[in-house]
This record gives sequence, structure tokens and C-alpha cells, in this order.
Amino acid sequence: EYMGTSLDCIPMSRVRDVGILVANALSTWLTVFSNKYVFVSLGFNFPLTLTLCHYIMCFMMMNLLHYNGAFVRLHFFDLPTALQKHMAVLLICFAIGPMLSNLSLSVSSVGFYQLSKLAVTPFIVVTEWYLFGKKMSTARGVSLLVILLGVGMSSYLDLAMTTASFVVAVVIIPVSTLYKVLASHIQKNEVAGVGISTMQLMDLLFLPSIAITILEVMLFEDVGRIVRFPWSLSLVFALLLSALAAFAINYTGFLVVGNLSALTHQLSGQAKSAVIVLLGLLLYDTQEGQSRILWGAAVAMCGMGLYTHFNLAEIQKKVTQPPTKGSNV
Repeated sequence: EYMGTSLDCIPMSRVRDVGILVANALSTWLTVFSNKYVFVSLGFNFPLTLTLCHYIMCFMMMNLLHYNGAFVRLHFFDLPTALQKHMAVLLICFAIGPMLSNLSLSVSSVGFYQLSKLAVTPFIVVTEWYLFGKKMSTARGVSLLVILLGVGMSSYLDLAMTTASFVVAVVIIPVSTLYKVLASHIQKNEVAGVGISTMQLMDLLFLPSIAITILEVMLFEDVGRIVRFPWSLSLVFALLLSALAAFAINYTGFLVVGNLSALTHQLSGQAKSAVIVLLGLLLYDTQEGQSRILWGAAVAMCGMGLYTHFNLAEIQKKVTQPPTKGSNV
């Protein structure tokens, strides 16, 4: 399917995929700035409670969409056994991921935190090859190296490592990898041959995630301080804005891994990180390593542009040609 005569050389599917990536980037930046406002400006420094608010909003939105006929609800125990096992692993990764990310940032230097995020990328490549036999083309491999080089240049601020930061990184890397890979392949009907849409997958995940996150809040945050916190109207409004932004980033993120790939989602995250570093440099006029940060962000964005181009071109080629054994994702 193609667009009209003025843009008849551009497939509609490519326009859709680029639109999804742009929407995911915008929702990510909105989430970052709204969360920063909640934490810094309003002093609500309870990241797990904020994550719980996000999950509750997402659960409410999924119910609203379901009751308006946007998707047909699935039930976990009606799924094939093989798919249940993959869903159980995905659920655990999805529920504990934010906690591990916050913990990693709290015990690690900025440079080591970014390095651990970079390490997820090759793990995704290896995991997809091992579990699903997926291979990477030379063109995408080269653009992947360009992205890693650029993000490494822009985020190399402090690679100080402690025992705690190393242990957290060892845990968070496989958790992030499995979350992205399983979410992608479940939506692509490559697990047990059962098709699950983006909304159906999100609907299956949020209620159990709420239960797990409540347990995390009780274990790792001071519930008494949360209850006694001055709950102003501005705080409630900010939490609602942050939660709506979180729903947008979750929905567009699942669309990215479902329509494109887990690796594309990971690399778009690295490109967004480079842009955030660049914006921080421009806004706060940091002098240390300024030239390296600017060049690193530019290299990362160029690499992401190349990777997106090659990835979308290969996807379009797969659509127009018969599938072959060992084809790329």
C-alpha cells in the first residue's frame, strides 16, 4: 500500500513506522521532563510510587479502550502453554525493570549507567540469534557500531564502578534484553504461533505489574512518608500528566518492538539518550567535555538515521519477497 501520487515512492508502512518512532521519542521526552518536575520541583522523590501511578493509569486506559471495542481481551490461562511461559518471563521483566533502572542510577556513576545500557544492545543481537535464529545484515551492523560509538562519546563522563553497580548491571542487562526481545517476538506471532496485538499484550501485563509494584513500594519506600506528603492540586495534576505520558511511551514502545524489532527499540532509546545529553549541555552550558559530547550526540543521531533507513528498507523488502530461511529482523 502506497501514498498518493506526490509521494508514491514512499510506502505507507514506512511512514507509519517513522511516525511510531517519532511519537515514542516525543512521549519519552515528555515523560522525562514531567518526572523531573515531580521529583525536583515538587519534591515527590518516590520513584516506585510514581511507577505505580503510571501502571494504574495504563491499566485504566486499557480498560477504557477495551470497553470501547478497541481490542478483544485475552486471558492468560487460555493461552497455549508455551506462550504462557514466555508471557510469565516478560511479565517479571516488565514489572521489575523500572525498579532495577532506578536502583542502577542511584548506585552507579552516570558513565557506568550509560555503559550498562549500551551493553544491552549486543545482548539483544545474541539473544535473538540464539532463541529465534535471527541474523543481522552488514549494513545494519555497521550503523549499530556508529550508534554505540556516538553514545559512548557523549556519555563518557565517569566510569567509576562499585560492587553494587556491577551487581545491578549484571541483573538489569538480561532483564532489559528479555523484555525487549520477548515483547517483539510475541507480537510478531513467533511464539507458539498465536497472534497477540499491542493492546492485548499491554492489557495482559499491567494488572499483575500493579500487584508486583505495590509489593516493591512496601519493601523499598517509606509508605508513611508517602501518606504524610502534602498532596497539593499541582502534585496531583503533575502525577496525572506524568502517568498519561507514561501510557503514551508504553504504547508507542510496544508498537516499536512489535512493528520493527527489539533492537530498533533499544537503539532509538540510545539515540534519545544522546539528544537528552545534548539538550542538557545546551540548556546548562556545561563546559567539561563539551566538544566530545556534541560530536558524540551528532554521531549517534547519524547512526540511528542510517540504522532506521536500512531496517525499514529490509522490512519492506521482506514484505515484497517470499520469506527465506534465516531472514533478518
